[in-house]
Amino acid sequence: MRPDNLWCHLSRTSVYLAAMLLFQSNALAGTPRGAIPGQILVKFRPDPAGPGLQAARDLSGARLQADAPLLGWQLLGLAPGSDLETELARFKARADVEFAEPNYRIERFSTPNDPRLSELWGLQAIRASQAWQHSTGSSQVVVAVIDGGIDASQADLVPNLWVNPGEIAGNGIDDDLNGATDDVHGLNTFPPGVPSTDDDGHGSHVAGIIGATGNNGIGTAGVCWNVRLLAIKIFTTDDGTGTAGAVRGYDYLLELRRRGVNIRVVNNSWGGPVPSLALREAICRAEAAGILSICAAGNRAVDTDYQPAFPAGLDCDGILSVAASRPDDGRASFSNFGNRTVDLAAPGERILSTYRRDGRYEFLSGTSMAAPFVSGVAALLWSHSSQLTPSQVKTVILASARPHPAWAGHTLTGGILDAGEAMARVVTGNFNP
Repeated sequence: MRPDNLWCHLSRTSVYLAAMLLFQSNALAGTPRGAIPGQILVKFRPDPAGPGLQAARDLSGARLQADAPLLGWQLLGLAPGSDLETELARFKARADVEFAEPNYRIERFSTPNDPRLSELWGLQAIRASQAWQHSTGSSQVVVAVIDGGIDASQADLVPNLWVNPGEIAGNGIDDDLNGATDDVHGLNTFPPGVPSTDDDGHGSHVAGIIGATGNNGIGTAGVCWNVRLLAIKIFTTDDGTGTAGAVRGYDYLLELRRRGVNIRVVNNSWGGPVPSLALREAICRAEAAGILSICAAGNRAVDTDYQPAFPAGLDCDGILSVAASRPDDGRASFSNFGNRTVDLAAPGERILSTYRRDGRYEFLSGTSMAAPFVSGVAALLWSHSSQLTPSQVKTVILASARPHPAWAGHTLTGGILDAGEAMARVVTGNFNP
């Protein structure tokens, strides 16, 4: 790592540590910012399924609501009337507890926009056609979309949906014994009875930017025409959920990866203001397993070096943080930015993509739309060269960013995603920062 890159890494680490100290001090003061009432995430040592959990539940009256067995985290629902801070302190004081934290609220980073725009300007802005000369994708590469689900009836998405070969749809049984029932196209983190389909279009829109089927004579094309899109549903129609769902999603992906599913990219077009230890561990574990996480920088138009957003701002090498650019390559008015905490920009204003139900297409804006452009490029690079590591893919994407004055001092690279240059570097074996 070059000294300047090392400095940027240390700076991002300092931002993360400062945020952790801030929110821990707030918690001690009895004001946990962004916490979902009545829920805590706990990691026991050494056996999360052993007597420690049962003893703690007996002590507090807590109930197990969700489980991430590979990562070792449990989501506990507190007994009615329990004080969250009192119970959190009690769990933290136990010798058999490694970590405990609130289930922090997260939200998606998109806003609806002008439905009359009729150009796919984003693909032109990132020079996708130059990358397509070398690869338009591979069905062997899987991209996970942690969001609100993906519409399994959308004609531009159906050919590229991941299909679990060991699962039988609709029988209510975990056929392949992977801890998830009826996970034909991915995981629904909600209880039975909550539909696994996309409720509001956000997840389908993100998925289409990554991998709407190309050259099929209908609709739009994604960055990666041929890919497998795996849905992790953590949102419903209300715009908020907790970090526990994302942690459960990563745990599921790690299990699939362990079983040989070639998951290489996770798209996270959502976030919140509070850093989560559980989510950081999940993303870092994914990176160690060969998976790169692409995270939206957020839509508050703030400098995240001083007002960080997470997971984009987490201290983990397996993260790429993405801001949103306009058609003229300038910064979208809503987009967060940060010289130390945001890596690069990608198109995120008035982006046309697939939507939910009836074959619809819509224009949306947000860093939610910018992140999947980067996810699609990462999938293209892995489609061309399957042996690449997450570190190499990240280095190539950052090193190939096209400089632009609007982003100088506002992102780590000072530039915008360039799929053509990134692919050229992979083709020639140039992995220099």
